[in-house]
Amino acid sequence: MCYWAVGAMSSLSADGLLLVTAFLWSVTFVAQKYAAATMRALAFVAARFEGVLAAFALGWVLILAGAATVEIGPLLRREAVSRAA
Repeated sequence: MCYWAVGAMSSLSADGLLLVTAFLWSVTFVAQKYAAATMRALAFVAARFEGVLAAFALGWVLILAGAATVEIGPLLRREAVSRAA
């Protein structure tokens, strides 16, 4: 259990994110099932691998550009943990 994350999100927000995740998962499942049925296996694996490489490359570029900064300092302070409990 992540104690620093307790109380960080309302129940309605969490339910909404779960609904969005389920929707995206179902849509991509249908797309992947169609692609697997119409493409050769090696081409399908290559296309998925290329997408993963592109995502890592984009993330690396954003980190180097300073656009993707994450500040977790306030979340890890002792006061935040005691307030959330």
